[in-house]
Parts: sequence; C-alpha cells; structure tokens
Amino acid sequence: MRTNITILGAGSWGTAMAQCFAQNGHGIKLWHRNHKVAHKIQTTRINHKYFPQHRLHDNIEVVSDWHQSIEHAQIIILAIPTSNLSYFLRYIFSNIHDDQVVLNASKGLDHQQQRTISQWIENQISTVVMQKHYGVLSGPSFASEVMEQKPTGIMLALHDAQKRASIKAALHSSRFQVFETSDIKGVEIAGALKNTIAITVGASDVLAFGLNTRAALLTKGQEEISKIGMALGARPETFWGLAGMGDLILTCTGDLSRNRRVGKKLAEGKTIRQILKELGQIAEGVRTTKTAFYLSQELNVQTPILRETYYAIFKGKPLQQAVETILLEMK
Repeated sequence: MRTNITILGAGSWGTAMAQCFAQNGHGIKLWHRNHKVAHKIQTTRINHKYFPQHRLHDNIEVVSDWHQSIEHAQIIILAIPTSNLSYFLRYIFSNIHDDQVVLNASKGLDHQQQRTISQWIENQISTVVMQKHYGVLSGPSFASEVMEQKPTGIMLALHDAQKRASIKAALHSSRFQVFETSDIKGVEIAGALKNTIAITVGASDVLAFGLNTRAALLTKGQEEISKIGMALGARPETFWGLAGMGDLILTCTGDLSRNRRVGKKLAEGKTIRQILKELGQIAEGVRTTKTAFYLSQELNVQTPILRETYYAIFKGKPLQQAVETILLEMK
C-alpha cells in the first residue's frame, strides 16, 4: 500500500531514506531549507552535494515549504540536527492529525535540558502526544550504503503497537529491514551516546593504542551507555541489539563515520572548529559529549569514557592523557 511520507532534511541521511522508501513505492516529499537548492535537486533529480552519482527516484518530490509538505503525510521523518528539533516539533504536534506519526531519525539529545527528545516532548507538549505520535528510527546505517541499496537493519521504536506494525510494514524491505521495539528512551540514548564513544575510539586508533584498546573502549563504552539508559528507565536488552551494540560497532570502526573521523582528526592535532569545517556536515557527537557528561553527573553514573572525552574536547586535556586515564579507571 502506498504511503505518503515527508522527510524533513535533505542531507545524506534524509536523501538516502527518501530514495529507499520511494523504491518501496511510496510517495515521498523531501524538504530542503533552501528554495533554490530544492528547486535544483527537483529539476536535475540529483543531490549534487551528497550523492552526485545517483539519480533520485521519480516518486520523490523535493520541496522547500515544510509546512505544506507535512499536511497530508502519514509518516513525518525528521533528519535534521537535534538542535533544531524543538522548533519543528512544536509546530508539528500543535497541528498533528490522529493518524500521523513523527519519527526522529536524528541521533542526539536535547542539549539545553540534558535529556532525550522524548523527555522534551513529555515536558513541553504532553505524554499522551509522545506515546501516540512519536517514534525513533535508529540503528547501524551509513547513508551511502543505504543509497547503494546495500542490506541494512534498523530499529523502529514506538509505543503504539498498532501504528508500529503499520509503519514497519510500510518501511520494511529486503534491503532495509525494520525491527520493532517500544523502548523509545533506550533507542534514543543508544543512538546519541555511541557518537561520543566513536570520537574516543577514533582518537585512540590514531594514537596507536592498538586493537586491544579499541575492543576495551567499545565494551566499556557500551556499559556506560547502558548505565545511563537504564537510569532513565530504558530496557537493558535494547543496548545489545541493533540500536545499541550494532550502531556502536559500526560508528566506532567504520571510517564513513563522521564522529570517528572527528576523533581521528583531534588526535592529529586539529581543532574542533577546523574539523567541523572540513567535514561540512553535522557531527552530533561533539555537542552530545557535553550533554552526556552533564547528564551522567545529574544521574550520578560513573562514565570515565564520556567524562574524559568531554575534558579532551572542551577543556583542552591532551587526548593521549585522556585515553590513558580511561584505561586506568576501567573496572
């Protein structure tokens, strides 16, 4: 059955999802904030910045008016920086229809209040709206591989079981396999905090700490993420599934990972400002590191990796010393 899907954000991830779901036969509206760029992509059928070798599917309409684009959408997917989410969510949830669902595909936290996006919705909108209309799409998924139709597994987190099953049926395919859970907070925490661990692992690799250290950082990093998640009420099994360990492994070891590249470049002596300029894309892990550090303090959870990564990025602590401290404090 054809589903109307609006994707807000025409970056690499938003474009890759648009292509994937259009190939499933769905009608896609892909929003770009710049009218001229949106018009160019729509007319040339190519997103030159991210996928110059790929022609967009005919089922994709690239638009620049996001208010209009969501009116008749059954599924609204957010693929924009988490720092911008509150602006969109306030409007969407103030005008949402009963059959609409909003899926957050951005892996980050509410940086102002040090909490998950679902917690922000509960606090600023309502718990009923969050449970009925909000979900998360997250997992080990490099955009370029999704665009190339390489097999990908991803988690769909949504409270409403009936809507969850319906959305899974719409998005699932042999090349984009969707798995279900109701643990929204767990998927949010796992998707956000693995980016900080990836920064540390990237730095450790460049500093030649070795593969043994990489394995230790991955394992202990997973423990830290799980501790924070469970302190917020998430289920432990979430952190050993696709949204947890799966995404952590991919982000920490795959060189397509922006956050891993941030860590590598930091270890090479570059500043955060230089690195982000070179990347030309958002690396959510940088801001998440600060938020996760404050969140762990608030929850009274011991997280040496998150803490030392915060000190290295924001307090100028030498990365070599930060990694050494992490290894000394492992228990």
